[in-house]
Amino acid sequence: MSIKMDTRKQLWISAIFIVVLVSGVTAGLLITTPHIFNEDTVTVTDSDGRVVPIPTQVDTIASNYPISTSAILFLGGADMLIAVDSSTLSTSFMLNLYPSLSDATDIGYPWTVNMEQIVALDPDIFFTAWNSEIADQLQEKGIPTVCLNFESPEEFNRALTIIGNCLGLQTAAANAVDYYQTKEKDLELQTKTLAKSARPKILFMSYGARRMTVFQVPGKGMLQNELISLAGGVSVSEDLPGGWSEVSVEQAAVWNPDIIIITSYSSETTATDLKNQVLDDAAWDITTAAQNSAVYAFPGDWESWDAPTPKWILGLYWLATVIQPDMFSDINFQSIATEFYQDFYGVTWSTAGVTGDI
Repeated sequence: MSIKMDTRKQLWISAIFIVVLVSGVTAGLLITTPHIFNEDTVTVTDSDGRVVPIPTQVDTIASNYPISTSAILFLGGADMLIAVDSSTLSTSFMLNLYPSLSDATDIGYPWTVNMEQIVALDPDIFFTAWNSEIADQLQEKGIPTVCLNFESPEEFNRALTIIGNCLGLQTAAANAVDYYQTKEKDLELQTKTLAKSARPKILFMSYGARRMTVFQVPGKGMLQNELISLAGGVSVSEDLPGGWSEVSVEQAAVWNPDIIIITSYSSETTATDLKNQVLDDAAWDITTAAQNSAVYAFPGDWESWDAPTPKWILGLYWLATVIQPDMFSDINFQSIATEFYQDFYGVTWSTAGVTGDI
């Protein structure tokens, strides 16, 4: 789309970018502020370090990565989405919360990219997970493609900034980043001096990721491990190779965790159901956690709070109350969750259908 701008408008846009640049520096973020490429195009640097030319006027976007879709919706970009991931379109609560999604095209997931479909949709920007090879191929076909990574608090905040810069939602992104940084820092100040001996061993298990029907644990570079550390614990799987790895009862016995935390990414079973299965299975009694009934169901609504979606901050504070209950006995968790859902989604957390051990 070609748009001619007069000098005053160019100066106005440049002034906005300068303000965002200064804000990013003061927030301690890796700067991803767009700069004018020509009068019709600016560039952003995505999570993969790719410099991506994008239109100055963005009207339509697509996202096949559930986490980037969630972040786009969170910042107020719902009306721009013409195509989204299958997971978002299968969630009735999301469709009710964002009615415009009912007209969006289902484009699958990052691991099932249909490039012909994306090209035919011709969005102004396509957001996906970090996969430079696919992104570069789409870029060559004329589709501005932005890769996003959310797998740490720092990367999450950076991704929000990138989305804000792409969609003209800089103020919403800056406000959100400030919220996350403040909340994280307040908690970390209390746990960062804990000795390893004062940190319980945590076995975090997920079920249903990519439709896997076995328990899996997070390896290096996964947000769940960092949340556990920030909350005052030690993830027993933090040194495994990156991504999710299948775990057996025998391996759990070797680790012998003090606490087991379970989440479900499956629509077929809940985290509470899985927790009860572990507690009812005598095979798990070989672990200290099961012997002490220290097995917990991670809370969530339409998304589990451990995932790197906007609700990871709630997951962090919940973890702190479970892992270090004496240290965080003064946390009013329900108040934090109530404020979060009201301020960012305009709903109550009971309306959102939060489940798990809360």
